[in-house]
Amino acid sequence: MTCREVRRFIYPFLDNELTASETLEIQEHLERCPLCRAKCEVERKIRALSRKGREEEAPPHLWPAILGRLQAAPERLSLRRRWALLTPTWRLAAALVAALLLVLAGLPLLNLSPPDQATALAQAIIGDHDRFAIQPVSLQRISPGTGAAATWFAGKLPYADRIRLPDPAELASTLLGVRLCLIEGTEGANLVFEQRGHRISYYVLGGLLVDLTRLPFRRIGGKEYYLFEKEQYRVVLWWEDDLLCALVSDMAGEELVQLAPLFHHAMRV
Repeated sequence: MTCREVRRFIYPFLDNELTASETLEIQEHLERCPLCRAKCEVERKIRALSRKGREEEAPPHLWPAILGRLQAAPERLSLRRRWALLTPTWRLAAALVAALLLVLAGLPLLNLSPPDQATALAQAIIGDHDRFAIQPVSLQRISPGTGAAATWFAGKLPYADRIRLPDPAELASTLLGVRLCLIEGTEGANLVFEQRGHRISYYVLGGLLVDLTRLPFRRIGGKEYYLFEKEQYRVVLWWEDDLLCALVSDMAGEELVQLAPLFHHAMRV
């Protein structure tokens, strides 16, 4: 089972909703993959904390007493002043109730939601692309051959041998060069192309745990390509097992989406 499949089934796995064979496959993968194991442990701890919150109920007299105390204060007083009128004991009780409600609501203040993670990542990719689109780019020139990228990144990235380029004839783009990049604190590969005056950046990043599934997506050839747009830029993101790949450009979104499968098939060679 791949990292992508494990991330998709992690919640049914934690809820014991999978078959015995599926559960065994995920357990074997978690033993081999520290990234997926860390993700699983985080979700497991959140569930445990949520269950603890559901088991602890506030005393039935607590809310009426708090509301009565607040209503007894003059209406002209601000909420801050009304809070000040409460004794330390009642303030502590109100704070505990508020904390309990946050737990029951799913800890929204303690857990960054998947859409926010995906949005932050896409914006970081756009920012990196934009800096090199408007300034002189320091790129390493390489041969456009399909194995040249892997050769240049060899020794620089642990997954260098998996970075492959489509056939130049299929791509209909000019390879300007390659470089190492830093996205969200993660070092990765960046390959820069030009097509009819549009600059296209191709990113390959390893070691990231980001849930893309709530972004809009297009399914092409059984593969899901997730879409993000900000101002003049479009980003297409997809998974190659444990590697996150992305294309970003100011070209039309549909054109960019059609390029993504070419890179996907090249990495599958």
